[in-house]
Parts: sequence; C-alpha cells; structure tokens
Amino acid sequence: KFSETGQAVSMIIMNAKSIEDKLPAYLTLMKTFAAQKKVAETIKIGLKALDELGEPLSVSNKTKEESLGILFQMKRHFEGMTKEQLKELKIMENPDKITVMMVLDELLLHVIYYLEEAIIV
Repeated sequence: KFSETGQAVSMIIMNAKSIEDKLPAYLTLMKTFAAQKKVAETIKIGLKALDELGEPLSVSNKTKEESLGILFQMKRHFEGMTKEQLKELKIMENPDKITVMMVLDELLLHVIYYLEEAIIV
C-alpha cells in the first residue's frame, strides 16, 4: 500500500502546475514515509517542499546533526513562549507563509521524533 501511495503522490508532484497543487501531495508523502519510520526521507521531502516554496533551509554545507539542530532550535524558540507571548504575535495573513508554516509544522514533528529516538538509543 505504501508503494502505491508513493507512486500516486509522486505522479501528482511531477504533473502539478503550482506549489499549491503539490503541497497536499508533499504532506501526504511525508506522512507516508513517516508511517514507515523513514524519517530521513520524510525530512528530505519537507526540505524540498520548503525550497520550492521559496523558503529553503540551507543544509547542504551542514552535517545531518547540524541540520537537525537548526530545525530543533526553531521548535524550541516557540516552545518556550507563554500563552501571552504567543497571543501577541502578529497574525499571519500571507497565504504563502501559511503554506510554509504547514510544511514546517509537519517537518518539525518528524525532526522531534527523530531526535527523541536518537537520544533514547
């Protein structure tokens, strides 16, 4: 079933005319890889989606640990905020940025899982 899903989603990504058309497919592909515990593939897909959205996380010159550290620091930045601080943040209205945040949200979920697994082992 996973291979069928991966093939179908890959076809959507290849034939989509815009990133907006690709986004649901990217998110589905990330979840498909994650369900198979292929966290590295999940992260690669998320980074590719961010790159296509014009918000690349430059990780090419970094080790895997450094790249994951960058993503983990982003998560920790918001994690330490109080409810009041979160409420004071400006509401995001730019649809492109909202899309980027959807990918980041999914990506960080898997980065956190990966880091927790790495620490436990």
